[in-house]
Amino acid sequence: MKKYCFPIHFILSVFILIVAGKSAYAADNFCGWELKTGHEGIVGTPLTFAEKSMTLELWLNMNEGKNDTEKTTILGTMDSGNKGVLLSLRKNAENNGALEIRFYAVNPQKKNIVFSIPCNKFTGKWGHLAFVISEKENKAYAYVNGELLSKTDAVGGWIGNSNIALSIGNWYSDPKLYGKIADLRIWKTARTANEIKENYNKYLSENTSDLVVNYKFTSYEREIVNSAGSENNALCNPESNWNIYHSRKILAQKPTDISIAKNEITWSGKNTLAADNEIAGNYIITVEPETQKNLRNPLTGWALYGSGGTVAQSDFWNKLDNIKVPGISEPVKIEDYANTLYIRTSWTSLNPSENVYGWDTNPGLKWMIENARKRGMRLAFRVVVDSRDKSEDFSPRYVKDAGAEGFTSGSNNQRWSPYPDDPVFQEKYAKFVEAFAKKFNDPDVVDFIDGFGLGLWGEAHNMKYKNYSNRESVFKWVVDLYTKHFTKIPLAVNYHRLIGTEQSWGSADKQSKGLLEYAFNKGYVLRQDAFGMSDYYQKWEKNVAKEWIFKRPIIMEGGWVTNSHSWWNDPRGYETVADVRQGEFDDSKEARVNMMDFRIGEVDSWFQNSFNLVQEFISEGGYRLYPDRLSLPKEVNRNSTITIAHRWNNLGWGYCPTNIPCWNQKYKVAFGLLDANDNVVATFVDSRTDLSKWMKGTPVSYDFETEISKVSAGTYTWGVAIVDVTRNNIKGIEISAKENITSSGWLKLFDVKIK
Repeated sequence: MKKYCFPIHFILSVFILIVAGKSAYAADNFCGWELKTGHEGIVGTPLTFAEKSMTLELWLNMNEGKNDTEKTTILGTMDSGNKGVLLSLRKNAENNGALEIRFYAVNPQKKNIVFSIPCNKFTGKWGHLAFVISEKENKAYAYVNGELLSKTDAVGGWIGNSNIALSIGNWYSDPKLYGKIADLRIWKTARTANEIKENYNKYLSENTSDLVVNYKFTSYEREIVNSAGSENNALCNPESNWNIYHSRKILAQKPTDISIAKNEITWSGKNTLAADNEIAGNYIITVEPETQKNLRNPLTGWALYGSGGTVAQSDFWNKLDNIKVPGISEPVKIEDYANTLYIRTSWTSLNPSENVYGWDTNPGLKWMIENARKRGMRLAFRVVVDSRDKSEDFSPRYVKDAGAEGFTSGSNNQRWSPYPDDPVFQEKYAKFVEAFAKKFNDPDVVDFIDGFGLGLWGEAHNMKYKNYSNRESVFKWVVDLYTKHFTKIPLAVNYHRLIGTEQSWGSADKQSKGLLEYAFNKGYVLRQDAFGMSDYYQKWEKNVAKEWIFKRPIIMEGGWVTNSHSWWNDPRGYETVADVRQGEFDDSKEARVNMMDFRIGEVDSWFQNSFNLVQEFISEGGYRLYPDRLSLPKEVNRNSTITIAHRWNNLGWGYCPTNIPCWNQKYKVAFGLLDANDNVVATFVDSRTDLSKWMKGTPVSYDFETEISKVSAGTYTWGVAIVDVTRNNIKGIEISAKENITSSGWLKLFDVKIK
């Protein structure tokens, strides 16, 4: 709560605005609009005013490491005759060729009006820019954060508008801007120095006739409304999936409770209370989201790859505890970025002899798992059966000795693999999967399991059978086997166009889609091992992903092994490893993946060349859930029924897959009464909440009625959590709130008195 004393005439004027219902600063949130990888800018209509004076104002925050190219466009209306204005990044010859923000216009005498401003004032942080051209004064002025930075001659003002549409972040073939803008204003008059200084950090209470453009970005829609008038609304591009490439952030929430008493004005903002005018006795609290911290939620975030063999790389974890990132002085730790250790290993390593299991006997596997768990990571597994391309047999010897038929590969045909339709193999493999599940069918420990493991590299393609006609029966047998035993863990399968066939690449087999749908309908999630590979991850795979978006989560694996593959031959024209990372990221964003990969051999390039993408996925990939508005009572009579209104947001492009059968909607929103030690003494679960319906940009609201009974009189604190109803309502999903989270995962709201 903030409190200030003001002169009485000011108080009365504010009071009049409130009573009259005017649009004061308190009426709106202050929002920023982000232009992200893949965007094609924002396009309005041409500016048509004829005045020779103008003012341009905007807040700007450019992404670090993404805006280092000459001619990068911030905003433009200029045509080939230099009518209009252009704000872009250009090299400044007067500052040793440094790349700076350049404002450019031309006066009626065709003399340039130019200002250059250092980029570091707006890189990785917010700053305000204002440019004024005054016909009356024959001058132009540049301001940064309300302060005059520079002035220059502008005899006769500027040459005026063109017939070119107002464009933001994208200008013909020039490089695009990556970053955020807010509160963009264009005036057809020259604002004074006092007006700039006094108003640059204030929300405009009213529109005036000289304000031509005012983009406040208050709504998350493709069409951005010009609050200065009906003309010059703008559209985000591209039309398809525009909301993947653009996002809106609330930078400062509106005050929610304004009152006047004893010549003082008070107001509330984030995480503070306001009376609810719709639910008698309730108070509204608004919550500030946490948008950067890595949350350790299931089936979302980065997966680190590890092996299950002997401890060949004794420095595996030491390196990952000391990752160097350009621009960061201290090493970072993988545990702060990765949620899951994905162990891709052989059947032999997990089951070297019949009834002997590697999780009990394999020191390398045990060491890998223990270190992951110590760092707070869950586990994931792929058990590979096929020995092709391997330096040892990936199927244990006892299977062959028991009479299973198979085939050989490698130099001198020394590697052996079983046929997946051989009955002895199926008997032994089924016994192993049952034992595997008895150990790892635990959602506290395991994030997901690749529920197939057959075929080349365990990717379910290029399989070899005794009889190819058994393709469908083998596929369904494996899916049913894993589904039977892994009842609590999400299972994954590679959505490959030649699933279960004896080929790896070619046109899609007509049965592939139906087989995959069999698995997906059983509850399998999607994964693909060729993200970023333009020749491999193509339209067929993208269409499968599109069809199952928000029905099943998608797990990504990049396809290019950059130290051994010819990634520079990719049709996308990759020139650097950072380009490969960007390609993988772009494919992942299009598919709305929940998880991305830190593969062995690729980890360093993510942190050294593409750390901004690592951070962006943590912030915006997968799912990130929080309540922005909750309404609860401050006083409650025992044995009475109350109404709780709550609204939830997903800040991630993926979704929380509570709709998969093994989760079976086990995660629900719950409200609790917390005692002075943050212990939950009573829990009220809103069973109607369905987290799988919470999508980015579309808040979901609930009205929840519950009876308050069996609670002793006294003062408590309201808390809210996303709980696991199968485990006595303990916290199941971390809420993405910036503060007031208890050690047990409850978001504390405000005190309530039970009478």
